[in-house]
Amino acid sequence: MMHKNQPTKIRENVPLAPLTTFGTGGPARFFLSAETIKDVQEGLIFADRKRLAVFILGGGSNVVVSDNGFPGLVLQIVPKGIRCEADADSIRLSVAAGEVWDDIVAYAVERDWWGIENLTAIPGNCGAVAIQNVGAYGQEAADVIEAVTVLDRKDGDIKTLSAEECQFAYRESIFNRSAKDRYIIWETHFRLSRKGQAHTGYPDVRSYLQERQITHPTPREMRTAISAIRARKFADPATIGTAGSFFKNIYISEAQFLDLAKKVASISPPEVLDKLQRVRERFSSESGIKIPTAFLIDQVCGLKGHRIGGAQVSPTQALAIINPEKRATGTEVQQLIKHVQTVVREKTGLEIELEPALVGFS
Repeated sequence: MMHKNQPTKIRENVPLAPLTTFGTGGPARFFLSAETIKDVQEGLIFADRKRLAVFILGGGSNVVVSDNGFPGLVLQIVPKGIRCEADADSIRLSVAAGEVWDDIVAYAVERDWWGIENLTAIPGNCGAVAIQNVGAYGQEAADVIEAVTVLDRKDGDIKTLSAEECQFAYRESIFNRSAKDRYIIWETHFRLSRKGQAHTGYPDVRSYLQERQITHPTPREMRTAISAIRARKFADPATIGTAGSFFKNIYISEAQFLDLAKKVASISPPEVLDKLQRVRERFSSESGIKIPTAFLIDQVCGLKGHRIGGAQVSPTQALAIINPEKRATGTEVQQLIKHVQTVVREKTGLEIELEPALVGFS
């Protein structure tokens, strides 16, 4: 039933599970697919009048919805479009939020442009890339983002934020930290290069290239390598419910590392401690020592493959929780998340943070 002053594009009780790659959850009380800024503005006015919470949805690849759905307005951002400005050395690429991210990587790689080839096969739309400062295999979005065009929900204006104003950090930006829920990303502006150096520092990447005797990989060869590596580790959203990596990696101090090493030595075989020491050698930086959370979940806690109902810690990539038969409930996912976090905390003393948004959960 249409409500008074309800924009005609707004629908009611729209199932959300089919709009996410994980495939769980109930309906949105109200739903609007926004193709224009005017659509967004009308949706926000409607939500404000009815005092509704608003959730911004993109490609649904980093979202888990509760069994009860979402009681407010789900605003899906779907504009399309790519604009290019090129000179002798670089390319400025402006991409609408609704474009599929991997299509943009393919678009760049097919033209031999460097900068995002290692961000291949990451599901989702372009609008989410800046929010999380998406990264993989030695590259991250912050390396190539120049600016982001947004709608500011505070005053309704369209603004362009520089990369500096976005305050990018590891899997962070103002969009998911200090200004969470304030901005709606409409367009992201990238600067890519005609010349570049392949990022081949990860062992999986080096092994793939060495096996094929590729010494100076092109962007296309890097995309092929990353695609093959990710296909071995991560579930295919077309066949298995997945939201990609569920947990962020952890950065710790030297003192914290020594404490972690003592705990690991007391509960794990010597070879696990040896692996932890190699992690320290490989991932030490000014930011601290990066501890792969997959290592903690799998090697230290033995949780790879663990299930609660239809939800499972992936048997191939412990960072991911999957919905293998597409029958997991939101409650089961929430229970499994809490179980993993609790076991890691008890065995290592470390807190692990989520990557996906949990929508409609208490």
